[in-house]
Amino acid sequence: MIKVTNLTKVYKSKHKFNTRALNNINFSLDEKGLVFIIGKSGSGKSTLLNLLGGLDDVTSGSVKVFNNSIHEFKEKQLYDYRSSMIGFIFQDFHLLDDLTVEENILLSLELKKENTKELVNEVLKQVDLEGYNKRYPNELSGGEKQRIAIARALIKNPNIILADEPTGNLDSKTTKQVIELIKKISKDKLVVIVSHNLNDAYEYADRIIELSNGEILNDLERNKDYSNDIRIEENAIILPMLKRFTNDELELILNESKKDNIKQIIQDETKFIKYNEKQYEERKIDINKSNLSMKSTFKFSYLFGKKRLVNFILSSFMAAAMVVVLALAQSIAYFDQTKLIAKELKENDTVLSVRKNLDSTQSSSAINIITDAEYKSVVGYEDVDAYKLYTFNINYTNGIALTTHNFPSSRLNSIFLEETNGTLVTTKEYAKKVLKLDNLEIYTGNIEYNPAGVYVTDYIADCIIAYGNAKIYNDVLGEYFESGKFGWGYINGIIKTNYLKTYEDELLKIKEIDELSDLDEDGLNFVDFLNNSLAICYSFEENFAYYQKEDCITRDFQYCLNLTIDSENVYKKLSYVTSSSGCGKVLNDDEVFINYSVYNNIFDTYYTSSNVHTFEPHTIEFETYDNYKKIYYKKTLKVVGIGGTTEGRMVVADNVFKELRNVYTVAYGIYIDGENLDNVINNVINNDFTSNSIRMNAVQTMSKAVSVFNKFFELIVFILLFACVFIITSFGIKNVKTNIYEIGVLKALGCKYNRFLVLFMLHTMTIILFIIFFSVFGFYMFSDLANKILVASLSELAASRIMIELEFIAFDLQLISFDCILIVIISLLSTLVPLTLLKRIKPISIIKAKE
Repeated sequence: MIKVTNLTKVYKSKHKFNTRALNNINFSLDEKGLVFIIGKSGSGKSTLLNLLGGLDDVTSGSVKVFNNSIHEFKEKQLYDYRSSMIGFIFQDFHLLDDLTVEENILLSLELKKENTKELVNEVLKQVDLEGYNKRYPNELSGGEKQRIAIARALIKNPNIILADEPTGNLDSKTTKQVIELIKKISKDKLVVIVSHNLNDAYEYADRIIELSNGEILNDLERNKDYSNDIRIEENAIILPMLKRFTNDELELILNESKKDNIKQIIQDETKFIKYNEKQYEERKIDINKSNLSMKSTFKFSYLFGKKRLVNFILSSFMAAAMVVVLALAQSIAYFDQTKLIAKELKENDTVLSVRKNLDSTQSSSAINIITDAEYKSVVGYEDVDAYKLYTFNINYTNGIALTTHNFPSSRLNSIFLEETNGTLVTTKEYAKKVLKLDNLEIYTGNIEYNPAGVYVTDYIADCIIAYGNAKIYNDVLGEYFESGKFGWGYINGIIKTNYLKTYEDELLKIKEIDELSDLDEDGLNFVDFLNNSLAICYSFEENFAYYQKEDCITRDFQYCLNLTIDSENVYKKLSYVTSSSGCGKVLNDDEVFINYSVYNNIFDTYYTSSNVHTFEPHTIEFETYDNYKKIYYKKTLKVVGIGGTTEGRMVVADNVFKELRNVYTVAYGIYIDGENLDNVINNVINNDFTSNSIRMNAVQTMSKAVSVFNKFFELIVFILLFACVFIITSFGIKNVKTNIYEIGVLKALGCKYNRFLVLFMLHTMTIILFIIFFSVFGFYMFSDLANKILVASLSELAASRIMIELEFIAFDLQLISFDCILIVIISLLSTLVPLTLLKRIKPISIIKAKE
């Protein structure tokens, strides 16, 4: 039974106006029978029905159903109450269009964790729709839909059936069929109908409760003594109340009314009399806990989603396309040139050799010295070994000392270079690594070892033979003199690399082509190896620079780079400074002797051998600086004489010459060794160091160009990320909004939040899986294409426009995994948040919002 006590319901609008839908009403209903709740629109009848069904909250008062205080129920208890004890018949049927008739009916049954298809056939037979199992709601008429809604309510055998205007949308014939069916049902259980149809109420109701302005206006029950027949009493025809007469009855009324004794026709209004409050037995019926099984949840999720599969795929494809573009933009925005350079070093078996402020766009670039502070700033790590490359070199063609970084020219007329590329002071173990040798085999002949001397490769020895005076390797060893004039260096030994055989194919390619840009990657790698490994000298003396300074015999003249006298650049006017002992002169440390022709060029004078005796001594400011105008040697000297010099162009005292030797024998490059070079590469980049390697220089130049756009692409990533979030969130919210009707019906039928959460989350997971698949596949397919386009554009920046297969944009599983995780989180939230908000909304509000 139902007992309502002091029930009040007040609705609060957004504008804080209160509407009292029900005002302190009281009544009780028996366990069975047909009860009509009637009244004008706005009288509160639908509100009352919703409160009885637990579809809405009471403001005050109580509602007890079989001695269960449903107004005190928690949310889960209300779900159990609606699924097990209440059967709803809605005016608009509220069948789920994606489900067949059988599935709609089973949904109600499976909420009680029961699934007996035989019961479906029985209940369909009961509503006279046998065989309609596989039809969809859109294939049914209005009356058929209503009977299916009745079948859905009946199949779970509820204690109470609540019907809201069950015949409101039906024609008269169908209305009669439906209402008679409901009347039949009411013989065994309580049926409460909200209706405007007074005829139905007075013809079929066992009890009528009339509401007006939220209060009970009339509470009537059927008069058991009432006769539904036409009666003739005294001078009147007594007609039953609101009866639908047959033709025979109408003819009877007509004939009787013509008789003279009939004075009036009266309707008998005693069919319903004032309800006499009864004492019902308050029988306790426990409410069974119920919910969809997980198996059924999966099944209905599939049923709800199968018609939207194409939409799911298309939406996923669009979202995935956005994610792919996002991942490509992220690859550039968060591009790490350190990792790319480290990767290139490892994959191409290249040593890390760097120079300071090297302009790789030129075929050669002036050297820049590396100070101790700069050296430490680049390689100051315990797990890294670093070796200095000094300016000391061997020149066997034109007598010019090392002043520039040499890059291979665009045309290679010979595989032999005209001078070495400096001296690397290192260990024998690292020398093996630089030269890619398993063993370091050195040919020394019978010469005496000199700590100021160097070791050259067999490639350099062949260069000396090709360009110099040497004929065989023995001629190369020991003190080397060019043109019989200057001692240019001392060669302690020749390192055998067997380069002619090992790199036979690469050498052949170089000989056969003219343009460097025609070299393939193997050819480029070999040119790098030649310049940075084969074409340098090696010293295994830790104090090599000291020995070079002290050993004036090894080289008794010095070429001066960026030399000024009295602030005038004399770079092409004065090439050599010679020691006084080498010229047979005796000079003090503050004195200098200059060739008169050089003196004339510097000071714009006209001294000749006939008038040099008129020269008057004076002081000069002698300075030399690096490529960035940083002075690293300065001295005031007195020109004590000018004239012809047998050796060199300017003569200074031995001590001054040693100072200059020390200044010019400096480190201008660093070779670095270690397992993890990321920190070093970072420092190399941050301190404007670069590689002399054609390949590595191209990598660094192109990487730097990409890095310039990092900030721009970070903005692009932000925009794309916002777009992705918007698209995916919109889809999730739209999916919930599209299914809000189903959510309201499920809640009304008693499906608990956790089940319809799983049900619609499965849709979201389907979308997620599609998006992840298309995203990963798309990123895998397009990353290589995008990278090729980017590399083709960036190759214009590389020296000689070299095309190198670099991976600025690569398929990064970690990156796309991060994006996919982000997609999962956004997608789940886009479904979870609106579902959670809907959890707080009563089922009837959700259904009405959809209506």
